[in-house]
Order: sequence, then structure tokens, then C-alpha cells
Amino acid sequence: MSGRIDLPVELMSKLHVDDAVALLRAGNHMAAIALLERAIKIDPASPAPYCQLAAIFLALQGNDSAAAIAQAGLANAPGDTSLRLMLAQALTSLGRLGEALVHYESLLLEGAYSEPLLLAMARAFAASGDLDSAIAVYRTAAALYPKLWSPYLGLAGCLSDQQRPFEAIRYYQKAVAIYPTSALLRTELAFALASVGRYQAAIPHFHKAILLDPENAELRRAAATIYQALGQHAQALPHLEHASRLMPLDSAVASALGCTYRQLGDIDGALRSFRRALEINPGDEQATVQMAECYLAIPNVRAARDLLRAALEANPSSLLLKQKLALTAGGPASKPPFPTP
Repeated sequence: MSGRIDLPVELMSKLHVDDAVALLRAGNHMAAIALLERAIKIDPASPAPYCQLAAIFLALQGNDSAAAIAQAGLANAPGDTSLRLMLAQALTSLGRLGEALVHYESLLLEGAYSEPLLLAMARAFAASGDLDSAIAVYRTAAALYPKLWSPYLGLAGCLSDQQRPFEAIRYYQKAVAIYPTSALLRTELAFALASVGRYQAAIPHFHKAILLDPENAELRRAAATIYQALGQHAQALPHLEHASRLMPLDSAVASALGCTYRQLGDIDGALRSFRRALEINPGDEQATVQMAECYLAIPNVRAARDLLRAALEANPSSLLLKQKLALTAGGPASKPPFPTP
């Protein structure tokens, strides 16, 4: 006797899958893939390793591979619900929406209701442009799983796409109530509120989102835009300064910072920011015009005209630059109000 104990293939395959899941949690995708491929060789009739392997490739945007793995699994376990759902999700990611919806609908007809199935099906309807069907499926998911935030987020997104912002806001609020520490949900709600002019209501959600995700430059730029719309330029300034540090090569951020300095009467700061915007993007006409406005405010008409002439030499067809150069002929008195971005 050799003393060797041969474990059943089903158990060996399961152990490999369990180890692969642990590796995935540790972020070691390649080792997990190798273990799952080994598990499939050990027991090709088990659907679990196919599902895990397809899920990895879906997460890594390897949608063709995910679909092929799911199909291979179904060849060995044709009735497996998880593999059929995985195949439908892979087809959705590949843009093969008609085929995906056939699988989703088949699973629903068989009574295989689950939150992942309903959400995946709703996303497929939304991607195909059938927003009414997507909304209906999201409503079903919300009714069946009222403690989950994801159906409400999907509902709100579809309603926004249908230009129904006030209904969308209601569902964003439901999602935030369930998951108040999500920067994503706070941001979506803040943007939705801002889209209907409810700036004061949007600001606390931007603040909360920034606290949750402080290094998100886009969030800070959005919060600054709301403050500017309210005429609260001093409150916008620190957000734009932070965004500028996070995105030093973004000319739009530099230009917005220049506008804010200008509104606060800091001409030196405004000139410095507009100069930086033009270093990043020399063809930025708005930054050129706004910098010229700063020179006119000093007043330094010659500097303004020299700046505009140089920009016109680079872009002689620009009507904006021609108009602004013509207006500078009369000096500071001809200067129109400074625009807020």
C-alpha cells in the first residue's frame, strides 16, 4: 500500500475553487485563473469553476473569453442557472443585446428570480434603448429587494435619460438613504439636484461626497461650479485650488480658477491661472479672452491687445478673438462684464 488517499474529483475541484476565491480576494487574479483552469480539468462537469473563471474575465473586460468559458460550462452542465446568467452578462458586455435578452427572459420564465439577474436584464434593456422595459425590471427588483440600493440607482438613471429629473431625484434619495456612505450615490444625487436648479440642496451632498472621496478632482470642480452659480466665489476657490493640484495639466480647471480669482478681485492670481491654462492649451480662446479682460481691468490695454493679436496670428479665423480685439480699441471703458464659467 502506498498510503496515498485519492479524494473524490468533486471535492478536489471544490477545494481548488475555494483557494481561487481566496486568491481573488487577495488580488492575485493570475494565480486564481490557474487554479480554476486546474479545477475544470479535474471535474469538467462542475459548473462552479466555469462561473468563477467567467466572472474574472468579465471583471477584466475579457468579454469574449467570459462568453466562451460560460458556453463551455453549459456544454457540460446545460441547465445551470448561474452559467446561463454569466453567458447573458458576457453577451450584454459584447453588445449582443438581443441574444442576451433571450437568455434573461428564459431564466425569468423558469422562475429563476435573483437580484443579479434582474439588474443585468434591466441594464441590457437600457443599453438597447428600451428604457421603459428597463424601468419596469428595475421596479420589480426594487419591489423584491427593497433594502438594496442598486435598483433605485438604475431607476434614477433611466428616468434621468427620459428627462424626468424630479422622479429621478426621488430614487437617488432612496438609494442614498440605504447607502449613505457611497460617494457615487451622493454625487449622482447632487448632480440631479443641480440639474433642476436646486443648488442649495445639492451642496451638502457634494460636501459629503468630497469627504468620502477627497482626492476626486471632478467632484471638487462640480462643487465649485455650484458655488459660482450661487455667486459664492470665495467658497468655490478652495475646491478649485485643490482640483488644480490634483489635475495640474487640465486647462479648464486652471481657467476656472482664473475666473474665480478675477471675481474675487485678485488680478495677479487670475493672470497667473490664465497664463497656466494657455501654457497647457495655447489654443484656448476663452482663457485668452479672459486673460485680456484681466489686463484691461488693471488697466493695461497694450498687454491685452498684444495677447489678442498673438492669438489671432495663430488662429486668424476666430471671430471671438477679432471681436474682443476690436472692443479693446476703446480701452477699459469698452469692457463687457466678465463671464463666470
